[in-house]
Amino acid sequence: MLDPAERDRARSFRDRADQQRFLVAHLCLRLILARHLDVRPEAVAFSRDRCPRCGQAHGRPVLAGPGQHVQFSMSHSGDWVLIGTGPWRLGVDIQEVPGLATVRDVLPLLHPGEQAEITARAGSGRARAFARVWARKEAYLKALGVGLAADLAQVYAGADGRAPGPAGWTILDVPVDMAYAAGLAVPGTVRRAELVTCQLPGRGVPALEVTARRRIA
Repeated sequence: MLDPAERDRARSFRDRADQQRFLVAHLCLRLILARHLDVRPEAVAFSRDRCPRCGQAHGRPVLAGPGQHVQFSMSHSGDWVLIGTGPWRLGVDIQEVPGLATVRDVLPLLHPGEQAEITARAGSGRARAFARVWARKEAYLKALGVGLAADLAQVYAGADGRAPGPAGWTILDVPVDMAYAAGLAVPGTVRRAELVTCQLPGRGVPALEVTARRRIA
């Protein structure tokens, strides 16, 4: 059902569990997009948008051919995958809450306002705030099509849903498992989007489980 590029990417993972999670996540993405396009999952074709920085075709993933009216974004972390679809450009991200050592090491890369919001929290609350900032920020950068190549300190996404975020964009927190944080970014105000969260096989989960479907209008 997957195309050669997806199979090659899966083979690049050294750990077999990571390889299986990648395969299942991309199968889930194909099934969701196939439903939107009314085609078989193997008929879903992908391309790359032009990079907003250099103009080359290595930007965010998009659908090729007649499916271009459907926009999508996918993220997976640990045993979870988050997929967003809609008629507008969007970005989603899900992050497992890290350990405090990771928070300490990566914190200086973030916007000064985000650093202050994170360090104002203590213990596990600090790690959860960091994961929330990272998920919100990466969702926005994925929607732009630049990813983590951007200067993270120049982009303010904030640690909660009350943060104003980048001008002209809306960034929302997405409810997920307590050990994770997730975000959705869209230009302007949220008009319509569908979010699907799935728990991947592993750690006591025998098969792919779709845990929630949400429509945001």
